[in-house]
Amino acid sequence: MRGIIYKDLCLFFKGVDKIVLLVLGGLLILFAAESGVYAGMLFSFALDMMVGLLHLTALEKEEKTAWGKYQRTLPVGAGKVVAGKYAVVLLTVLVSITGAVVSNLAAFAFYRTFLPEALRWSVLVAAVTPPVWAAFNLPFYYWLGSQVAQFTCFPLAFFFFYAIKNFEAGMWALSDLTFLAENVRSLLPLALLALAGVLFRSILGSFQPVAPEQYTVPTVVGHTLESARNLPEVKDIFTVMPQEESFYSHVYAPGEIAKQEPVAGETRKGDSLVIKVWISAGEKTGTMLNLKDRSMAEVVVMMQDLKETHNLTIVEEERQYDDEVTEGHVISFTPEEGSELKNGDTVRVVLSKGPQPVQVVSVKDLKLEVARTMLQGFGLDIGEVTHENSSEVEEGAIIRQDPATGEVAPGTKINVVVSDGPEDSAGDIMTYGYTIPLPTDQDSAMLQVFQGAECVFNGPVDCRPGSYFLPLEGTGTVHVTVYIDGEIAQDEDITFGE
Repeated sequence: MRGIIYKDLCLFFKGVDKIVLLVLGGLLILFAAESGVYAGMLFSFALDMMVGLLHLTALEKEEKTAWGKYQRTLPVGAGKVVAGKYAVVLLTVLVSITGAVVSNLAAFAFYRTFLPEALRWSVLVAAVTPPVWAAFNLPFYYWLGSQVAQFTCFPLAFFFFYAIKNFEAGMWALSDLTFLAENVRSLLPLALLALAGVLFRSILGSFQPVAPEQYTVPTVVGHTLESARNLPEVKDIFTVMPQEESFYSHVYAPGEIAKQEPVAGETRKGDSLVIKVWISAGEKTGTMLNLKDRSMAEVVVMMQDLKETHNLTIVEEERQYDDEVTEGHVISFTPEEGSELKNGDTVRVVLSKGPQPVQVVSVKDLKLEVARTMLQGFGLDIGEVTHENSSEVEEGAIIRQDPATGEVAPGTKINVVVSDGPEDSAGDIMTYGYTIPLPTDQDSAMLQVFQGAECVFNGPVDCRPGSYFLPLEGTGTVHVTVYIDGEIAQDEDITFGE
């Protein structure tokens, strides 16, 4: 019982905020300016009315007058709860009486006039107003709600304003109040009987069934299950019920509530209210795949599911030269294979540009074999070799090459034209029938014939005839070298015309 009274007293005094003090201060200044020595009495009337209103606001602060909740949860009878509220009203009478005495004495001291009737009426009204106010408002509040209770206070408020206005206008005097009091005494027994009936009815009414109350669903997302159940707006009102299914979240840590139904802000009525919650299992992670030697199109297909599940970003970095990885395929990637992928991660891939290009070097004026060695040193080689006469480039040296300059892929063959020296106009071109014996133990062979430095035949031949006849053209004496399957078969000089 004492705990209930203490709680209601705290709610009452919490209602004394800046607005209340400003209103009382304004009234005090107004009465002091307009009512003279009666300023203290009129201010005490206003204070009495304000005390009554504070009791009404105290009920508003009590979880919007959650009377049904207190009847169900407190370990005391409902009658004691209501009686405790009336006890608080009687205790706050001390506030109104103290205010009446202080305000009147201040007015008397300021105007140097002492009016015992004004002090007596101020104290009497201060003692009567809060209980009468409560007798009117508390029952209506529990039965019909706050708006009806607020309307019931209008008659009392009207009486106070009417009395204050008439005192300010000089239409009333203390003798009028004395006359009014003598007439009221005859009705006092009836008034007390009516007041007792109201008190009894409000206490008895507290035992009646109450309508289901409406509650706003609080936010429990982000709390642990234990802390959510201990929230003031949850405890003794809602049951927080965890669901068994896994719920992954990259926002909430494992063990925190990641989802709730109903959502916060909705309203629910009645008892046994339930909030379903899903506990975060932490962030759902994936495993990085091996993208080595894959084309970008293959990377997109392979990573599609992981990308959608974990909101990944795939970034192609600047391409690099690589002698082993095909152009357009992945050289390297991050994070590495088997790494854990989380929501919002970035996967970076480096694609190959193929082998590093080689700068073509000039072999002009070099002998064929020297040029071959030089080109091979740069990763290139001699390609097609053709011959022509030149009076400027010595015989056996390279006249020109293709390509002559620029960058080419490693292993590119450079075609060259080799000089046969100046054209000999003294002799006529003659034909020499050259017979080449072929191996008898195989059906075919690769035959190469060089007339001097010029390759005059290069291709496969049928070995079954036993020999191959090759007409050679030229003048004078030339050196002929024959290769069968890469090995020298004949190496001799021949003379045209013999």
